[in-house]
Amino acid sequence: MEWDLFVSHASEDKDDIVKPLVQELESYGLKVWYDEFELKIGDSLSESIDKGIIHSKNGLLIISKSFLNKNWTDYELKSFIMKETEQGGNILPIWHNVTKKDMMNRSLFLADKFALSSSIGVKKLAIKILQKIRPDILSSYALKSAVRNAYAEEKGKSEKVSIEELRDGKIVHKSLPNYIVASSFLISQIFSDVWDSDFNDFIENLARDWDYDREFFIWNVITSSYLMFIRNNKISFDDTKKKRKVFGDLVNLSFGIVEPTFLSKDEFNILIQIYKYNYDFIDQFGLKS
Repeated sequence: MEWDLFVSHASEDKDDIVKPLVQELESYGLKVWYDEFELKIGDSLSESIDKGIIHSKNGLLIISKSFLNKNWTDYELKSFIMKETEQGGNILPIWHNVTKKDMMNRSLFLADKFALSSSIGVKKLAIKILQKIRPDILSSYALKSAVRNAYAEEKGKSEKVSIEELRDGKIVHKSLPNYIVASSFLISQIFSDVWDSDFNDFIENLARDWDYDREFFIWNVITSSYLMFIRNNKISFDDTKKKRKVFGDLVNLSFGIVEPTFLSKDEFNILIQIYKYNYDFIDQFGLKS
């Protein structure tokens, strides 16, 4: 899939709601098919729409009275209903200045489908959309902090990690389970000499994650892989430079970066095998469920 989201809308709503919402979503790193960005002079409209739908995981419908009167948006809707039924994915409707009666007169399918209202504002809409289709973007704040720290040690390489540009979120959990707090203290101690972040920072970042269980699971995989690699390769406790490289590439692995940035190719291949082993082993305990 090329895009996370295909946006179906009426041109009359572009300036009012569509463009601001797309810009907000893209500021989080979401890949959005939006005609202003994707259509080029000479492109076939129907072919471009088909391509956008086929290569998008989810569909966002900005439903207004103008939308309900458009043939092209009707075509897009039918295409996405077919895709949702046969291939999965989500249709996410947003009602923009329309009522339940308007919807029932046009489409019982849409009237019955849970929808968001544009009245809550662009920023809240973006968060709710991300919660549904890309919850990972609203998580991993401790990992993002570790990425920034790792790349600060290697001048000139930071441009390779686009995750650095994602914005830190607000604290969404007022408390965390005791087992996470206790384990987080151990994790922060293990990485204290390779990561400029303390226990309080670590806990605060977990409290920002919508899915802190997933984040906690990943940190357990990173920590066990870090200790195993250091032990197996007999890396000295005092070799902070080498340990920092191991830590940096492990954090990259957690984001799906499968090319070495700090270690040699051979070392990185060994690290990948250790990471996969620990991921599968810890996964059986259901920490990320």
